[in-house]
Amino acid sequence: MIDFLLLYENKSREMEGLCLLKMELEKRGYYVVLDQVQYFYKKRYKVKVVVVPFLYNNNDIYRYIYCICGKVNKILNLRWEQIYSRKMEENLASFFYPKGEAKKVIQLCWGEAEADKLLKLGVRKELIFITGPIHLDLITKPGYFEKREYLQKKYRLAENKKWILFISSFSNATFTEKEKIEAMKMLGKERVDFIDLSIKSKKEILEWFKQIIKEKNDQYEIIYRPHPSEKKDDILRNLEAKNKGFHIITDDSVGQWIACSDFVLNWYSTSAIQSQLLKKGNAILRPIPISYEMDLEIFSDATVIDSYKGLVEYLSSKADALMDNFVFNKYYFFDSTYAYQRIANICQEVLNNNALSKIRYNTILHETSWFERLKFEILYKLYVPLLRFLKNKKLSTLFSGSVSYDMVSRNTVAESELSSIKKRLSKILGKGE
Repeated sequence: MIDFLLLYENKSREMEGLCLLKMELEKRGYYVVLDQVQYFYKKRYKVKVVVVPFLYNNNDIYRYIYCICGKVNKILNLRWEQIYSRKMEENLASFFYPKGEAKKVIQLCWGEAEADKLLKLGVRKELIFITGPIHLDLITKPGYFEKREYLQKKYRLAENKKWILFISSFSNATFTEKEKIEAMKMLGKERVDFIDLSIKSKKEILEWFKQIIKEKNDQYEIIYRPHPSEKKDDILRNLEAKNKGFHIITDDSVGQWIACSDFVLNWYSTSAIQSQLLKKGNAILRPIPISYEMDLEIFSDATVIDSYKGLVEYLSSKADALMDNFVFNKYYFFDSTYAYQRIANICQEVLNNNALSKIRYNTILHETSWFERLKFEILYKLYVPLLRFLKNKKLSTLFSGSVSYDMVSRNTVAESELSSIKKRLSKILGKGE
């Protein structure tokens, strides 16, 4: 039987942190398996403890616990989304906070702010652990990132030009009307308004980049880093095809790109913390203002660029745009030990704890309609394997959302890739922790 099953959603965001955790647990003598949470099509695992990337409600427990490994009660929720708009933070009934039986699992928090909100929500104190962000464990450790030459050769970027990294948060900008309706059901009308704002902002920012390439192509390479859930649309494809200095790159971690880029530009991404830790300038592009309620508190002291002229001036002056550490300290906990080590300790405690609350699986199964069960079986156990086998992008039109050939291939990890990550991490950790 497997001791720990580690499930991930987005490869680029989560893989290195989970590899650290996997290596640490294996070093302690445990049998650990790593797999993708949504594109699941294998037989059920027999497992003692499950570590999940998210768990919001009973439906998630059915899909990502019960359908994968049966009635497991020992569950750790890594909660990869922990920074929200001010309005979402105040609304504990919003989609992003656990509900129903999902409140009974172990909740891992990056900092005190999130732990306090879970307590207010009614999650028992003994289920809440402040671990710090696992994805930031080694970010400031010498030798963690490859040198700039590695990226330059891999992606054929001009070494003599300055690199502009844009970290996109436009995961919703390609939503269909049907997807907008679904988003409104889950998150309210404000979310649809935000989607419309995303579409307009993306369009304007891309116009700025076109202008930069047109006027200063000999000076800059623009790297467009999509959100892990962002679909590549025709606008992006055409821009990349027609402009030699514009690159859409999903591979390698966002931290790797931040470390090697000359300029880091943002719109709404929590990757601002990486820029802070790596002491890089981090400006936010806001062609259209975002209301105070819908903005993130971590951008309270950010440098805002609201025009093409402002962008050109920023690139010319390279003004330092680091933000106040006080804001980040509310959301991120750092200590002398690493988050992956603290999480491994919690994993061990959970493995040996037989007093955890029992999840009411009979209630969950009763709530899950036959249609939901059939849809899940078709979508994840038949359709995803078919996409992988046929490698047919046209099949992606059958279902919307994250299940497309691009997304499935982007989030599939080959054994060779996994071995390469673990080898690099072992080498870094071998230099002394």
